[in-house]
Amino acid sequence: MILNGFLEKIILPTGDQILGTVFMKSLEEWRSIQMLSEAELDSLQKYKLHALLTHAVSNIPFYKSLDKQKKIYINDFPIITKEVISLNL
Repeated sequence: MILNGFLEKIILPTGDQILGTVFMKSLEEWRSIQMLSEAELDSLQKYKLHALLTHAVSNIPFYKSLDKQKKIYINDFPIITKEVISLNL
């Protein structure tokens, strides 16, 4: 227990400052996520998936051709294979 406290209060924050990382912030986020109910986890998963798909439509040329006006569904996204990538380079 003392070692855990020392690690979380001294070592990890110092490492974040020296290396410019956000490990402690991520640790706190994951700890809060593990306490969510099943419904809250489902909602969070849907939110993050929607954010990822929106980012893909906005930033990846292959997906920009999708209609941005309609609601984004995972079924609307074709899978990009190595062949597709090499044909579109």
